[in-house]
Amino acid sequence: MSVHKLTDLRDNSTNWKINVKILSIWNHPPNSHGEITTMILHDDKNNRVDATIPQGNYHNPFCPFLKPGTWIHISDFRVVVPQSRVRYSSFRFHIKFIWETSVHPLPELVKRDFFDFIFPIDLKYPCLEDWDYVTDAMGVVTNISAIKKFLFVCRQVETDYESRYVSFELLDNMGKKMKCYAVGRCCELFVTNFSKCISSAAYNYQPIVAIVRFWRIAEIEGENVLKSEFGCSRIYLNPTNFPEIDIQSYIRSRRL
Repeated sequence: MSVHKLTDLRDNSTNWKINVKILSIWNHPPNSHGEITTMILHDDKNNRVDATIPQGNYHNPFCPFLKPGTWIHISDFRVVVPQSRVRYSSFRFHIKFIWETSVHPLPELVKRDFFDFIFPIDLKYPCLEDWDYVTDAMGVVTNISAIKKFLFVCRQVETDYESRYVSFELLDNMGKKMKCYAVGRCCELFVTNFSKCISSAAYNYQPIVAIVRFWRIAEIEGENVLKSEFGCSRIYLNPTNFPEIDIQSYIRSRRL
């Protein structure tokens, strides 16, 4: 079976076949009418692309196969030029599922998590395109704020849940800092998991390392920061599920 690379894709056909890893997926399944499932996909050639699944019926049911970290084979889909201003990857095209689209699970093709780490100098002096796409960062958690709220006007049946945030800094192993804002769901996850870390019987004031995935550069109060994005963003404290990351080696390499 012939498989295309992401760089082969053009918007003049739907007869495509690709093998990709799901890095992030949200609105899956959709919670309400009109919501669209969105994914960030990555191939084994270090290319990343956005994909959407409009609500509707499909020729081949594939929902059970769509999970973060899973390698999948996708065939017969539409390739479109992105129209939305909100994007997650820099790839020039966007994948859109259609009625004929098929998805099949694959064994792990490459044992990688495809991090796209940003560093303090990149956050301080970002390129123009860096503002448009999400990125990853890593560091020791310091300077945690109290939970606060952005100014937010609720529409009918809405709450101000997504306006809640906590800020903190990530200190890298060179002693440089990045300011981060965990908003809404990420705020809740950060506070809950950080509390678990420091209340553990094994905790003895050792550094706590955070990895933030799929966060976006934003300007808050005149400062460039990393801010969590609704849906795609993730945060991990002292993670052990990434083979590429050795937390203890990272801590030992720090310059104090």
